[in-house]
Amino acid sequence: TTYGEFKTVRDDLHRLWKVKSCVDTAARFNERTEEQMLQNRPQTRHKKEELSR
Repeated sequence: TTYGEFKTVRDDLHRLWKVKSCVDTAARFNERTEEQMLQNRPQTRHKKEELSR
C-alpha cells in the first residue's frame, strides 16, 4: 500500500473515532436522563397521593 492509501484510511478511522466518541457521549447522557426520569416518576406519584388524602 502507498502512503496516500494509508493516509485516507487513517483519516477515515479518525473520523469514525470522532463519531464514535460523540455517540458514546450521547448514549451516556441519554442513560443518565432516563435514570433521572425513572427516579422522578415515583416521587410525583407519592406527591399526588398525599394531596388526595
